[in-house]
Amino acid sequence: MYSQQILNKYLKRIAHDAKISMPITFHYARHTFLTILALKTKDLFAVMDYGGIT
Repeated sequence: MYSQQILNKYLKRIAHDAKISMPITFHYARHTFLTILALKTKDLFAVMDYGGIT
């Protein structure tokens, strides 16, 4: 499993390659993924499962 520091490094590189100017962190990406999952599926149990929420 990768540390948040390593993931942030990769996300920064991906954002740069995609010409995304705003800073992107693991926390921001995780929150965005879970929000989109909730909006698209309306399945809160899936959101909790993917988010590691018990």
